[in-house]
Amino acid sequence: MSRDTELDKRSNEELAPPPRMLGDTEVGIIMDYAARLPAGAEILEVGPWLGGMTRLLAQHGNMTVVDRFIWTDANAENYPGIAEPEENFRAQFETHMAAEGITARIIEATLPEMTWPGGALDFVLIDAPRTAQQLHGCMSAIASVLKPGAHVLIKHALNRRDLGLGAYIDALIGFGSFQMVATEQPNWCNIVALVATNEVGALADVEDAEQAIATAPMTENFTDPWYGRSLSAFRVAYLAQSGRWSDAYARLSEMPASSENLILWDEMEPLLRQPDNLEADGQLAILSELVWLHNDTGVAAQAPIQIGSSFATRLRAYWRNNVNADWVHEGLDAQLLGDEIAEAQIASLSPVSAQLFQRDIVEVGNDLGGGALAAVLAGARSYTGVEMSSTTDLAVKLIETYPNVAVTEDIGSAIDQVKNADVLIISAEPETNSPLAQAVAARAKVTKDRMAVIRL
Repeated sequence: MSRDTELDKRSNEELAPPPRMLGDTEVGIIMDYAARLPAGAEILEVGPWLGGMTRLLAQHGNMTVVDRFIWTDANAENYPGIAEPEENFRAQFETHMAAEGITARIIEATLPEMTWPGGALDFVLIDAPRTAQQLHGCMSAIASVLKPGAHVLIKHALNRRDLGLGAYIDALIGFGSFQMVATEQPNWCNIVALVATNEVGALADVEDAEQAIATAPMTENFTDPWYGRSLSAFRVAYLAQSGRWSDAYARLSEMPASSENLILWDEMEPLLRQPDNLEADGQLAILSELVWLHNDTGVAAQAPIQIGSSFATRLRAYWRNNVNADWVHEGLDAQLLGDEIAEAQIASLSPVSAQLFQRDIVEVGNDLGGGALAAVLAGARSYTGVEMSSTTDLAVKLIETYPNVAVTEDIGSAIDQVKNADVLIISAEPETNSPLAQAVAARAKVTKDRMAVIRL
C-alpha cells in the first residue's frame, strides 16, 4: 500500500512538540550532517514516528517521510493514550506537523514494498527497517535518486543482537555503492553514516538482500564509525548464523587481516553458539579457528604449512596452503578433511608435504585417496592418481569436491602424466616390466629442477 499527500502549513501553538525516540547524542550526530545541507535540500526520513526528528530536519530542507503508521504493542506500553495497538497513527503525525507549521510529503507504505515518487535526494535518515530485506527495499527504491555525496544515516545498524542490518550495509560498502563515514560517536551508539558514491545507482539492480550479503566482496576500507571492521565481522557472523558456511569462509578470506578482528570475533562468537545443535556448533568451531588463522599475521605469513595428523593441523594446512584457490571455500568439508581412512598415508606424507606445495603430483598405487587428500591439504597445484586396482569411495568423493584432483585406471593415458609430474609418489610398485613400470623407472631416473620421487 502506498499513498502520497502533502500537508498544508498550519500553526497550533497549543500542541506540545512531538516526542522522539532518539537520544541527544544521536540527534547531535544527525543534525551535524543536516546543518551542512545546501539551501533547498531534499530530505527523506524513513520511520518518522510522531515527528520529533522531522520537525528538526525540516529546518534544513524539503521533507518527505515514509512510514506504515501502525502503532505497536511496545508503543502502547511505553506511550499510553496516543493510540491502540495496530491502530493507524498517521493523523497524530499530521497534527504534530501542522502544529509546527511544517509542510511534508507523506508516503504511507509497508517496507520493503515502498516506491519512490521521484526527485533527487541530498540526505536520508532511516529508522524504520528492522531486517536486511526491509532495508534493501528502502535502499533499492531510492538508489537511483541519491545524489553522489548524499549522506544516508541508518539507525540500529550496529546492534549485535540483530546482525542482518549491519551485514547488509557491509554488502553495500562492498559493492562500492557507499563508503563508511567515521564519526566521534560513543561505542554504544548504533547509528552508521554512509556517503553515496558515483556507483550508488547500480544498487537498483541488486534483487535480493540475502544474495547481496553472501556475494558482495569485502572492502579494503573501514566498516564502522571508529575506523574498524565491525560490519565486516557482522557479515561473516550473519552468514554463519544463517548456515551459509562456504559464503562465510569466502567473505572471511577477503577481510584485511588484523588482530583487532580477533577481539571483534571474541565478542560475537558467543552470540552464535547453538548448544542444542551439535552440527552448527561444530561448524562454528571451524569458522572460529579460521578467523584466528586468518587474522594471526604471524601464522598467515607461513606457507606452506605442514599437514600434520590432527584435524586442527589439517584445517590450518588446507586453509593456508590453498589460500589462492577459488574452490577452497566450497571444498571445506570437515568430514572429508578429517577422514580416518586417509590417516596412515597423510602421516607418511606429512614430513615431506612441503615438497607437494604448488606442484603437479602423480601417485601410482592401490586404494588411492589418502595421497589425494594429503596433496589437497599440502596445497598441490594438481593431483593425478594412477589406480592399479579400483577407485575407492574416498577418491571418488575427492574428485567430486576438488577440481584439481583426478584418478584414472587407464594405464595407457596415465603414462604421459607420470612423465610430466613435478612429484612422483610410488605407494605401490607397478607390475614388473609393464609399460607403467617402465615409465615410473624412467621418471625416477630423470634429474629435473623441483622434481622429487617419493616411495612409500
